[in-house]
Amino acid sequence: MFDVATLVSVLSEAFTLQAGDIIVTGTPSGVGFARKPPLWMKPGDVCEVEMDGLGVLRNAVVDQEGVAGPFAVAPLSQRPGTGARPV
Repeated sequence: MFDVATLVSVLSEAFTLQAGDIIVTGTPSGVGFARKPPLWMKPGDVCEVEMDGLGVLRNAVVDQEGVAGPFAVAPLSQRPGTGARPV
């Protein structure tokens, strides 16, 4: 894990950062085990980050071969089997 200054420094070596740019870092690997019950992302899951006035960043989780099957785009909390209503 890196502090913000290190992230900005390293990224600015490869990209020209502009005022207002957003750096999305996620969480350390392995935090899913601490959930009750444990929750792991799997191929077909979608990770969404939404900011008012800016839009939605949507990334699909794929298997190691880079192939994901068809899936509905919905927050994990609304997926079948997660204790919430299905999409």
